[in-house]
Amino acid sequence: NPTADYVNCNIIDQSVGNVRIELIDLQGKNQIIIPEVVPGETKQLNLNSLSSGVYILSVITGDKRYIHRIIKE
Repeated sequence: NPTADYVNCNIIDQSVGNVRIELIDLQGKNQIIIPEVVPGETKQLNLNSLSSGVYILSVITGDKRYIHRIIKE
């Protein structure tokens, strides 16, 4: 972090079931949504079409939400 083009997400924990990934701008608007990610699978988020700035990566597993800040150059 920072990144210019791609972010890779890999859900390692096989016990969580399906996972949802969201990339949200600081105004709260969803920029990228991946509704179902199978644990163990790597998903690549293409940020090329987004403006430079700070985004929030949200990984949702059942009743838990993990947040990570992404800086796009």
